[in-house]
Amino acid sequence: MAQDFTATVLDEVRLNLEEAFLDSRIDLPLKSTPISMLAMFERQTARASALLDESAQECVGYKVEYLKNDSNALPTVDATAGGFACEIPLGATLDSATKTYDLNVFITETFSVSDNDCDNSMKFARKAAKATAAAMQKICLSLNDYLITELVANAQTPSYPGESGTIVGNTIEYPAANFKGDLATETVGEFYEIAQVEKIAPSYFVLNGKNFNVAQIVSQFTAADDDKRSRAVALRFGDKMEFDINNLDTSAGSDSSFIVDNNMYVCAFNNAYTPEMQPLADDVQVFTLPLTYYDQFTGRVEQVMLYDGAREEMVPVLVDVEYQQKCDANSKNRTRKTLHTFRATLRGLFNFAPGDGGSTGVIQVVKV
Repeated sequence: MAQDFTATVLDEVRLNLEEAFLDSRIDLPLKSTPISMLAMFERQTARASALLDESAQECVGYKVEYLKNDSNALPTVDATAGGFACEIPLGATLDSATKTYDLNVFITETFSVSDNDCDNSMKFARKAAKATAAAMQKICLSLNDYLITELVANAQTPSYPGESGTIVGNTIEYPAANFKGDLATETVGEFYEIAQVEKIAPSYFVLNGKNFNVAQIVSQFTAADDDKRSRAVALRFGDKMEFDINNLDTSAGSDSSFIVDNNMYVCAFNNAYTPEMQPLADDVQVFTLPLTYYDQFTGRVEQVMLYDGAREEMVPVLVDVEYQQKCDANSKNRTRKTLHTFRATLRGLFNFAPGDGGSTGVIQVVKV
């Protein structure tokens, strides 16, 4: 029996999304939490305003306003009281610089469900949910990989390597021994010092692959022991440490940690459709769905949230979905069924704020 992807079925798909990854040993490549993406989304501070093409009523980019001193010269220290006048002279002013960013992130995933696999409406909704959740996870992992490569490409040349590091190109190299045992805590302290010297502290976080991960895990069991001071990494660094152990090192091409200024980048996403299913053409329906990801630590499917600086709140990231029915001919018994095809598109922006002297607010530390 041919199924119909109606608004009711769409609601069932939304309800079934969480069950999509319950088969514990199936789709292992997709069972990886995009932690780099999530960490950057929740920590950004940019206030981005959408730029509209008035003729087409479409978002074509975003505008961010930055305030900058027109002079950073320090006042002089005078030895006498001379030169002081009643009239106050003109002094330093603030420049309001507006920077516009074009949309530069477009990710599309297509998937389909055939009536040949769907002998009843419940089965149809569950299979559609499975295919939808897999498509969303693929989009998340693709974006996660892209953000990591952008951190690598935009890492600034550091001016200070810490006591144990060595500047090599635009990275700081640290010996492998510094990330475990008693040296782990010392290295965390050096990272904090690097962030201060590079004027990234205090608004920063450290994004790791496997670096520090074992020390952080062990610290949860031994941090109360004063003789195990190196095990207090997690407690001393609090929520500044993130571990993307399944993705970061592979995408970065090395065992890496990134010290990131969360004021120095902007993420924003735009949608052309609404959550309600609407006709776009004779055989095409369009709607939005929340971008979801698989949380490997809880086994649940969760919504991707982004901090919106303009609204000062976390907002869900939405994906535009187009739905179309096609004929699915079965050559074995000369029957025709319906092939339900979907195209999910994430469109948005990721870029860096302007910085002085090549400063991007990103320091890459590589374990050697």
